[in-house]
Amino acid sequence: MDQREMQRNIETYVLQQLQAGNNIESVVDVANQLDVPVTMVDRAMRNLTAQGYPGLPYTTATEF
Repeated sequence: MDQREMQRNIETYVLQQLQAGNNIESVVDVANQLDVPVTMVDRAMRNLTAQGYPGLPYTTATEF
């Protein structure tokens, strides 16, 4: 799986969690659940925020 495909999969996972009513607490939690680098989750959440999904905690990823 290439990086772009993985990025899309992370974005899909985040959207599914939001649609299911689950609150996403941090980028690190999602990264641990999916066993992917924090930076990839951070990028996915930044992309989703730019697409109009507000309130995602991507800014906390820069602390780690």
